[in-house]
Amino acid sequence: MMNKPVQLAAPAIEPITLAEARADVKVDLPEDDARLLREIRAAREQFESETGVILTSRPMRIAFDCFNGEIWIPTGPVLSIDALRYVDMAGEVQTLEPAAYQWRAGIYEAYVRPAYGRSWPQARPQYDSVQIDFTAGWPGTGGESPSADLVPGNIKQALLWLVAKYFDDSAATAYGDGIDRVINAYKVGRVA
Repeated sequence: MMNKPVQLAAPAIEPITLAEARADVKVDLPEDDARLLREIRAAREQFESETGVILTSRPMRIAFDCFNGEIWIPTGPVLSIDALRYVDMAGEVQTLEPAAYQWRAGIYEAYVRPAYGRSWPQARPQYDSVQIDFTAGWPGTGGESPSADLVPGNIKQALLWLVAKYFDDSAATAYGDGIDRVINAYKVGRVA
């Protein structure tokens, strides 16, 4: 069985800025900033939850009950595989060296399999006996100077519409179809 990926740390940046949200919602009062920041985070979390697309870079983990021929990570974009651990038959946690496996990033997913000529070790038959730590998020949103400039404009617009909807519920009718269209475009064929 596969669990849903979980984040290990909060992202360093959000895909839209406070200034962008202020301009879109047409709010200039500093006392609204804390509320807008919460709504920006909530909009990102809703988008990520409904689509499985991770918008800003952060460390994540996914767990499995056993090794399969090819392991599917149903979220992304995956930027790196940081660690692959398993519980061996003696109950000890082992970390596979990167040369023991290969991985390939899809658009919003990744696949991991044994390296050529290798096979998966035997994992103890228990819940979460295989764990993969990885970094996911839009390219450019991590590193020393993270930037959300590469996040697609239609996603940023949908996030701004969600912020407006959270800020003023009357915006729900105006933006609802647009939000749904963008979310549906990014979750086609996905398990979210």
